[in-house]
Amino acid sequence: MKLLDLLGTENSDAKKAIQYLLDSHIEEAEWYQKKQSFTLDHSKTGYRTQQEHAIDWLFSKALWNKSKVKGDTGINVKTLVRNIQCAPLIVYLAIATNVLTEEEARELEETIIRKLKNSKEINAKNVRFAEKKMVTNKIGNTDWAERIVKSLLSPRK
Repeated sequence: MKLLDLLGTENSDAKKAIQYLLDSHIEEAEWYQKKQSFTLDHSKTGYRTQQEHAIDWLFSKALWNKSKVKGDTGINVKTLVRNIQCAPLIVYLAIATNVLTEEEARELEETIIRKLKNSKEINAKNVRFAEKKMVTNKIGNTDWAERIVKSLLSPRK
């Protein structure tokens, strides 16, 4: 049995998104690879790559949803992506789905650091929200999740 088979047929969109990421061969840059924040050091990250982080996020949420929700409704991948709070993970997904180029993402990361690094208003509790807002404003505040999910659910070319 393949691991993805555990998600069942109702989570076909989650399986497509995971397969898209498994098939991607992106060389992750060190500047976003093991981070959970651009401006604060979260040294407890358990992921080697953002690809691993994204696959784990999608798989675990879809599997949890399958165990808790009765019926044949799969998890809404767009809602799942929209709920991600980790800015480096959103940036990785944007790069993986060609919503952002790596150069655009790198410039964005530098802007985030410049604006938030020494802010007295940023702390471990709110840094993710501030960074996410800056990332989503850059990639399209209202449709960023839809743009990422559209690519994740498309066959790889």
